[in-house]
Amino acid sequence: SPSGSHLISSVTNKQDATSSLVVYPWKNSDQTQKIEDMIKSPSIPSASYLAHIGKCFAVRFSPDGQRMATGGADALVGLWDVRSMVCTSTITRQSKFIRGVSFSYDSKLLACCTEEDLVDISNAVTGEHVGTVDLSRSGSGSKGAA
Repeated sequence: SPSGSHLISSVTNKQDATSSLVVYPWKNSDQTQKIEDMIKSPSIPSASYLAHIGKCFAVRFSPDGQRMATGGADALVGLWDVRSMVCTSTITRQSKFIRGVSFSYDSKLLACCTEEDLVDISNAVTGEHVGTVDLSRSGSGSKGAA
């Protein structure tokens, strides 16, 4: 996390193929020691949250540490409030696996990419569509919201 207080990973349940976000406490100030300690003796998670139906391929914190985005095999992007760990919005515009999510430097926009030839740009709080970057060879470039 940007605050350095916790580590979040995605874990897929082998029985039902759902993915959960698992939160681990991260208190030691020595980054190298933290990684070595996690390998030797994994921390007990402090919480777990259902995130996706299917594998979760992307987890990203906003630079301001207030939001988090997840993307998965269910073609959904979850927008999370970090303080409460509640998914406050879901982006449902895509039809293929979400492979990556990234926030703008000011945490206001979210870009997500899929196995489709586009990058979807959204409002990072509401998930409202802002624009699309067409990556196909025949595409004409950036498109605003319709």
